[in-house]
Amino acid sequence: MLADCGVPELKAIFGAEKFETHTKHTLRSIEQLAEACAKIKAPGFSLDEAEFLEEVRCVAAPIRAVVGLSLPPGYKLNAEAPFFLQWKFVDNSGAESVAKLERQNGVQARFPVKLPLGNFRGNSMIEIETVVYYCTDTASICYVDPIQARVTLTAADNGDPQVAVMIPVKQPSQP
Repeated sequence: MLADCGVPELKAIFGAEKFETHTKHTLRSIEQLAEACAKIKAPGFSLDEAEFLEEVRCVAAPIRAVVGLSLPPGYKLNAEAPFFLQWKFVDNSGAESVAKLERQNGVQARFPVKLPLGNFRGNSMIEIETVVYYCTDTASICYVDPIQARVTLTAADNGDPQVAVMIPVKQPSQP
């Protein structure tokens, strides 16, 4: 989601060009957009104060699934291992959106991960696929666990805009 982006990510999405001006309130640059994105985090919502049309004002709030892992006692994630997380969100109309998160530009993603859920109304479903690399606390033995999870979500009036999804990682069998 744009609210999570800083200047480098926004430049990668929009380029360095100035934005087209629609009203005197239109954000005109990546820097202004980054400031607006930073202001969204504290209240958890954003306002459009006539940025596109003078007579229109909007409010928007992201809905996210926060995906975490529950490792067996005595184990930790291998921070040097590759990171891969793919998810598919299916809303109540059957529309699907698929996305994935991997190491990008040498930056390693970490759990917990906040996944945007898009148009979330009624009953929806999220399918999560990841590969977890984890080691004993002493790092003498490491394991790889491919994981798939499917979670059904139900929207509620005045509900929390975040849904916690904890994925248990299996206890390795001892030789």
